[in-house]
Amino acid sequence: MGKEIVFNDEIFLQIDEAEGYLDEPSAVRQLDFLYVHYKGFADYYRLLSEPTGNCLDEAEYYAEAERVYLDGLGQFDSAPYWQAPYDGADFVIRFIGLYRGLMNGRFCCIDDSSYFDTGINTFLNSSCEDNPVYVKLSDLNELAEKYGINVNSRSRPSEAVNSDISIDTLFTKPPTNHSDTFEAIKKEAISYIEKNKSLPSSQQLWAFIKENDTSGCSKNTITIEDAGKTMDKDAFRSNYNRWAE
Repeated sequence: MGKEIVFNDEIFLQIDEAEGYLDEPSAVRQLDFLYVHYKGFADYYRLLSEPTGNCLDEAEYYAEAERVYLDGLGQFDSAPYWQAPYDGADFVIRFIGLYRGLMNGRFCCIDDSSYFDTGINTFLNSSCEDNPVYVKLSDLNELAEKYGINVNSRSRPSEAVNSDISIDTLFTKPPTNHSDTFEAIKKEAISYIEKNKSLPSSQQLWAFIKENDTSGCSKNTITIEDAGKTMDKDAFRSNYNRWAE
């Protein structure tokens, strides 16, 4: 298979190749997200843990835009992409969330609510060679398992390349002094990496910890057992973003 790329040990197939990966070509339309490889400059809008301003009309929910250089896979909702041809319209994308990739030459996992403005409308369709659309292979495999669809034996991709994934690649700015909270979350992140063979975003790591949390906390709170404390989602996201800058 020649139409595939690997980011962070995840295989992504071009959309036309993905449609032939399963015995049911239309299964790819059941996916919630598709991806585009973006390489270039963009403005980074980081979601603040708390909005600024004295009233709702003046509230600022995002930090001031930061100019960055990206080389990674941008995630976007699949529904408008599939609907565009039926509406007789072109599908273009300008705002993306970076799923995996480099920002200013360093690996990053941004918060799911933050985004990038590329400043240009990029035309996408299944036959566009300049800006191909990609599907995450693991998403296709989940569909196959969920619906009992066979994988086309002639469409199996090559093995993913080991991209030297480690906790040091994720948390590039750990606290200078010892922190029980950091060590506890670092331990959970290591468990996630060992299980999924990829680096987690803050939302993915939160969900992983929450899944294994047996303390009975509310849905917006987790227990950091090794640190002997609880943490709400905003505080967790703030810590993650500070350590993973």
